[in-house]
Amino acid sequence: MVQEKDQDSLELTDKLRRVDVDALLRGSREICLVYNGTEYRLRLTSNDRLILTK
Repeated sequence: MVQEKDQDSLELTDKLRRVDVDALLRGSREICLVYNGTEYRLRLTSNDRLILTK
């Protein structure tokens, strides 16, 4: 049973699309993302943490 669960987890992560944040930011510290007409800001802090705000 544990092996089945591990297998499902592996398949899920294999299908998960990965996007490099550096590719999104392209040298900037902040970008605006739009989802369903609503703007969100993705910001890279001075401590190299990501913050997503509405």
